[in-house]
Amino acid sequence: MTAKFAKLVMAALVAAATTALGPVSAQTTLFQEPEITVAAAEGNITRIRQLLAQNTHVNRQDSKGRTALITAAIAGQSDVAVMLLEAGARTDILDKLGNSALSWAAAQGEAEIVRRLIGAGADVDSQNRQGQTPLMLAAAKGQLQPVQLLLEAGADVAILDYTGRGVLGWARDGRDPRVERMLEDAGATD
Repeated sequence: MTAKFAKLVMAALVAAATTALGPVSAQTTLFQEPEITVAAAEGNITRIRQLLAQNTHVNRQDSKGRTALITAAIAGQSDVAVMLLEAGARTDILDKLGNSALSWAAAQGEAEIVRRLIGAGADVDSQNRQGQTPLMLAAAKGQLQPVQLLLEAGADVAILDYTGRGVLGWARDGRDPRVERMLEDAGATD
């Protein structure tokens, strides 16, 4: 087989696979994922408005237990998160890992979403299946603004994860000395 023929075969296979999968909306049906979570990840505000107008359940979860709000937090789609909160999205729903939208937003460094979720009443001390709080997840990634917002909202610096590790230990993994100092100033200890 010549190199040129191999390229043509590969191009035909890629084209066939792309055609078979179809557009994202077809994939949501194929894989049973709620279209609203896919639209949230894409930041497709127009489609979310349409889905909400059709009475699509704003808190419907996908196969990973993620709602559109959680997906928006992961993808950093703050406008979508605001729209979903205004439509009644719940902040207390956890995905299959036990992470809330606030946990994901904090870990991703999405300060505006963290601010909005806190304002909507999200639990700043919720623990995932490993016992990690949003503060621990933000500290582990060196996310300065989310750490500050969580502390201002009263996040507990004394909580330990299920291995007995505290937020300061997680901050050291984040390798941002400003986060460590901020946590120490807030009373966190080893």
